[in-house]
Amino acid sequence: MKCVDKMVNTRQKGRELVKEIVRRLKEGGLSCYEVVGSGAGLLKGDIRVESLDLVIEAKKHNQVKLTTWVKQSEREGLGINKTALAWQIPKTPDIRIDISLGYFMDLLKRAEEPKIKAMDRDLKFKIQRLVDAGKSVIKELE
Repeated sequence: MKCVDKMVNTRQKGRELVKEIVRRLKEGGLSCYEVVGSGAGLLKGDIRVESLDLVIEAKKHNQVKLTTWVKQSEREGLGINKTALAWQIPKTPDIRIDISLGYFMDLLKRAEEPKIKAMDRDLKFKIQRLVDAGKSVIKELE
């Protein structure tokens, strides 16, 4: 019976970590969710970050097994480059995220890219109409 209790406690600790990570990611403005029944169905990983197309595997154990965990996170990501391992440093509140150098480089490039690469004619026209409407409202208020 102790083995079953230990498994339930381990799952509960892991689930608490997942909920904490999801909460903090959402506070940071990212669209994400906990994968219910993680690993059992088609969706793998513990957390999906939709805005980054990222799969996160979360681990909370007393012994750190980074190599094993990284391999699992890669499997859970179904071979895509966009996987991460989130793990809590034992007996501390610190949560770490491990990603591949390739994905890190992709994130850096994305951060440097302008949000609008080139303004198309339609967008330029809409912006000009918005500016003109704003000027018209200000004129009426004066």
